[in-house]
Amino acid sequence: QGPEIILVKVPNVLNYTQESAVAALKAAGLSVGTITSSYSDTVAKDCIISQSIPTDTQVVKETVVNLEVSLGEKPIVVTNVVGAGKDTAVAALQALGLSVTTREEYNASVAAGLVISQSVAENTEVSKGTSIELVISKGAEPAPAPTPAPTPDAGTNAPTGGETPTDPAAGTTGDAVTQ
Repeated sequence: QGPEIILVKVPNVLNYTQESAVAALKAAGLSVGTITSSYSDTVAKDCIISQSIPTDTQVVKETVVNLEVSLGEKPIVVTNVVGAGKDTAVAALQALGLSVTTREEYNASVAAGLVISQSVAENTEVSKGTSIELVISKGAEPAPAPTPAPTPDAGTNAPTGGETPTDPAAGTTGDAVTQ
């Protein structure tokens, strides 16, 4: 007659931290095998996504249970939208799961309506929902309105109507006399 076979029940370690899952499996008389990791939108980082043997399964003591641990949400790689039209750029970043704000400024070298710059550089890894600001060109700044030419003030030597100009060299003032 061979050694006695002892059966144990596999505990549920889904959503446990890796440390807690390993402790629970060992406490149940099981061994921990390979631990792999992958991204998950539903399981928090460093918690168990899956276990190789389903919960409540009866197995021989010291059976190996493999675990898969969450790396958290997969990071989003920011794309370059500089030079794109405002609507196209906003749509592209929102499709990645990013939040987008815009502001406008004059720029002589970038056509109106196109993206001048973005607050997060391309190829940067960010979390879903990260906010990115786009600066949109308003085109070249309009030329300032011309300043009106000054008008002569009353009391100067300029003619104002029915008077003739004073000739300072002649020493005369007042109205012209005709004969």
